[in-house]
Amino acid sequence: MSAHVCISARKAVTMASQLVESASLTTGTTPSVISKDTIHITLGTYVDVFVHTAEDTCNRKVCDETVVPFLDALRGLASISHILLEAALEELSHTHPRESLSEYALNCDVKAMQREYDWQMSDLEAAIRNAPPSKGCELVLPTIAKGVKVTESFLGLMVARRQRALGRASNMAA
Repeated sequence: MSAHVCISARKAVTMASQLVESASLTTGTTPSVISKDTIHITLGTYVDVFVHTAEDTCNRKVCDETVVPFLDALRGLASISHILLEAALEELSHTHPRESLSEYALNCDVKAMQREYDWQMSDLEAAIRNAPPSKGCELVLPTIAKGVKVTESFLGLMVARRQRALGRASNMAA
C-alpha cells in the first residue's frame, strides 16, 4: 500500500509543479491576481502535506487524519488552477475584448466542473471520515488514488484552457 500512496503523492507533487509553471506564464500586459510568491508558498504547503502523507504511509501511521489533509491539499491545487484560469480570461478581456467573448463561451462550463469536482472530493472525504475504524485502512489507498485522479483531470483542463487563453492573448498582441 505504501508504494501506491507514494506514487499518488508524487503525482500530486507533479501537479503542484505544473501549477508553478502555469503561474509563470503571462502575457505581461496586466498584473496577476495572485502573486507568484503567494502561489509558490501556498503550493509549498500543499507539497509538504503530500510528502507527510507518504512518510506516514511508509511508517504505517496513516489514518483518516492523514488522508483528509491530503484531499484538502488536492482541493487547494484545483482552486489555484481555477483562479489562474479566471485571471487569464480576465487578462484577455482587458487586452482583446472581442477574443475574450469566444474564450468565455468555451469556458462557460468551468463553474459546473468545479461543482462536480467539489462534490466528488466531498464524497471521498465523507467516506473516509464516516468509515468504521476497522475499515479506515482499507479505504486509504482507493480514496487517495481517486482524489488524485479526479484532481489530475480537473487541473489538466484548467491548465490547458489557461494556456489557450494566454496563447490567444499573445498571438493577438504579436
